[in-house]
Amino acid sequence: MAEVAGYRVARFEGEEPRFPYQQDKFYELVLYLAHAFKDDPTFGRIKLAKLIFNSDFRAMREFGHPITGVTYIKDTWGHNPLQLLLAELDLPADALARIVIGDDEEEPRFIRHDERRRLVPTRSGNPRYFAPEELRLMDAVIEEYRETPGIAMSDESHKTLGWQLAEWRRPIPLDTAFLAKPTNRDLEEGRAVAEHLGLLRE
Repeated sequence: MAEVAGYRVARFEGEEPRFPYQQDKFYELVLYLAHAFKDDPTFGRIKLAKLIFNSDFRAMREFGHPITGVTYIKDTWGHNPLQLLLAELDLPADALARIVIGDDEEEPRFIRHDERRRLVPTRSGNPRYFAPEELRLMDAVIEEYRETPGIAMSDESHKTLGWQLAEWRRPIPLDTAFLAKPTNRDLEEGRAVAEHLGLLRE
């Protein structure tokens, strides 16, 4: 059982993670996403976390692998990138960002004054860390959510089956990116197949 930032993450002994965590690449992703909102005082940690989540899980669906290998935990605001806590310490220590806490961070207002925090980078993420298709995906995520409040992105993440099925403050598997609730058509087709096979009971 490994521990990261106070969270216990289950691993079988000797098991290698399917998608190893790439710290340098993750930090560059944080800088890349945050830099796109560096002049937006309403850009807070919740929105940053949800941009990271959407980038990784969309990459999982489109490419079959995440961008960073970061671990996501089920938390109050949705998918919480576990290693973001470390990035918020390391990036300012390396003069690559500063953390604004309190009144200057405006989203969302019902969070306690001393818990409102915004990461403001001193530069953008280095594009050489990313494949061209990853950069295109990241830019698409930025533009899709540019005007979306962080709390709305949090609510959206709560609707995913991955968040709903995960245990509280435990990892949300990346493969849940492929899960979706069945549509009415899916249910009708499933019923027709079951009826054809004689699996339905009166």
